[in-house]
Amino acid sequence: MELEYLLSDESMERENQFLERFPHGEIWNRHTKKTIPSSIGHNESPIEKLHELQKHSLIHTDPLDENVDYEFELWEKYLKKRHKIDLKTLDKKYQESPICLKEKTFNQYNKLFSLNFLSHLAIMFDVVQYCKDLPKNPVFLEIGAGFGSQARLFKIKYPKCKYIIVDLPKILYSAGIFLKENFPDDKIELFEGSNLDEVKNADIILVPFYLCEKIPDFMNSVDIIFNSNSIGEMNRKMVHFYYDFFENTMSTDYLVWINRFLNFFDPILDKNRLNENSGAGSLGDCWEDIYWDATPEYKTFHSERSSNTLYFIGRKYSNQKEREEDIKKTKKDMERIMSRVWYKDFNVGPRSHLLNFDNDTLHVLFNSVRLNPKNVKYLDALIKYLFINQKYYPFEDIYYYFDRYKKLTGNNHFLQNHPYLPIKINHLFKRLGLYEGKKQFDWFYEKKLKGGFLDKIFHSFLYSSK
Repeated sequence: MELEYLLSDESMERENQFLERFPHGEIWNRHTKKTIPSSIGHNESPIEKLHELQKHSLIHTDPLDENVDYEFELWEKYLKKRHKIDLKTLDKKYQESPICLKEKTFNQYNKLFSLNFLSHLAIMFDVVQYCKDLPKNPVFLEIGAGFGSQARLFKIKYPKCKYIIVDLPKILYSAGIFLKENFPDDKIELFEGSNLDEVKNADIILVPFYLCEKIPDFMNSVDIIFNSNSIGEMNRKMVHFYYDFFENTMSTDYLVWINRFLNFFDPILDKNRLNENSGAGSLGDCWEDIYWDATPEYKTFHSERSSNTLYFIGRKYSNQKEREEDIKKTKKDMERIMSRVWYKDFNVGPRSHLLNFDNDTLHVLFNSVRLNPKNVKYLDALIKYLFINQKYYPFEDIYYYFDRYKKLTGNNHFLQNHPYLPIKINHLFKRLGLYEGKKQFDWFYEKKLKGGFLDKIFHSFLYSSK
């Protein structure tokens, strides 16, 4: 079957039928409308269709913009510090693809770069560092590959690897075009459900997401599953579907998962996020985490600041004994955490004693809840820690944990209905028909209240109990 099938009415109908069972969610729908232009599927050439997608998905760079030089310098220092990689002397095979949209690229050291490429390059070297026992020719499964930039880098690093991509049809089409142009000698096949012989011998296999459930046994075993910037945006039903797929259906050694985590929101104005917040919290207890960071350094770079992110690399437990040893460790870690003042003397009043947000404490809490999914005490501790690290708006994820708490206990957590004054103000604006009230209030706080005497009064009132 040709790639053009992915743009057909039949493929679109199958996609819609699948989404009726597993909806993507409001945020994802808005995202795909923005990044998948309606022009894809019209009369442009394949490369023009690819460029249409890149216009909306690549970070814009103006070669004359000083910020590009500054961002490049940040990435250069980051790669040197983290991986001892010098972009000046790095093999020329590691540069941006020449078919990438020109206005999204720039030249340094006689090499072609884009900001997206530098991010994907860093991730590739992370995989090399942390997934130490990958075979010489690994099998990759990437869920949500975009136009194939990360896949291209893994194919350059591991030329004989097999690469499977699961994605939306139109995006999958663009990835197929991009990878065909970059690897003309590789056999690329579109999985259609019955073409098993063709797919079995392919180097790159493209799977429309509505055919995940029909993946044959010989494709079920991979060495590494990769997902970034997609599952964290999805509706809980879709998240559950994908986690069941790669934790139970697929057999794998490693999971690389980079998605949104602990972002503030307004549950009145952004109500959809109440059901689109389970990406991180739903990670199963089958993974030993070998790398975990809720504050990745590169996410402080201007081009990467779209949302807070959890960077997780997990190795699947090979036996129950390994998992039980980690569970024992969480028990000791939690005894230490729960002896701290913030937990023992927890209250919902002004919290001047609170220390700065601690990535290590969050890691222990998150991991303890993940590995002990039925332990109410651990879940309560995580909820409290998230609560005291909130500012004037709650974290999206805390509502997912509230729902888990209710399923375990039959009761709402006592913090679930805590009043947030800014949210009440926003609700008032909304009822008055002033949807932009959120921006007005945020501007007022930043310009008039923040850091001053009124801010202290405001803070005290905001966090006082009912």
